[in-house]
Amino acid sequence: MRYLAGIWRLAIAALCFIGTSPAWHAVSLWAFLMYQIGFIAGIVMLWSGCASILRGVQPPAWLRGFVLTYAFSLAAVHFFVTPAAEFGVPAQQVIPLSAQVLALIVVGMLAVDFFAFEPHRAFKPVYPLVWLVYLPLYAAFAIARAYWFPHSGPTANAYPYDYLNITQFTWGGAGVACLKIVAIYLAAGVVLCLFDRALPAKSAAE
Repeated sequence: MRYLAGIWRLAIAALCFIGTSPAWHAVSLWAFLMYQIGFIAGIVMLWSGCASILRGVQPPAWLRGFVLTYAFSLAAVHFFVTPAAEFGVPAQQVIPLSAQVLALIVVGMLAVDFFAFEPHRAFKPVYPLVWLVYLPLYAAFAIARAYWFPHSGPTANAYPYDYLNITQFTWGGAGVACLKIVAIYLAAGVVLCLFDRALPAKSAAE
């Protein structure tokens, strides 16, 4: 089973790198959170896939959980809360799939990997809060970048998302949007930890 798990994880990594391929042609696209998380997920899955096949050291639990939480949360935010500007980027992919379809495939494959191949009972209760740290760091980066380089793209005003646009900032609108997003990411982390606690400690890939 570990070989199957390794191949599955390497396939996820390949799709992640294919999905982030537009950013290699237009550097400004790295301002989008989806591309950053997609690349991180690709690295983690590449590491995990090689470790499965070669019986190496797997990525730490907090890093695996971070990738899963952000992948699931991004899908939830972009499909149910606010449209993803990333999905409007022209595809430059080896596989002719739209960004939406590719994102759904990756998220689905990550879910299968978590339930079928991951060891469990490894997440600590504090992890959902720890995983949230990336959000303010990302927001600070995105706002500072757009402020100092207003014509750098990837959008007309350089702000990757409308709720981060301080030139059109309102406390009410920005506050509600940020609370919704934080709530989704926190809920995803908590649910992930609950599943991790409920599932068997030993994985099928071990």
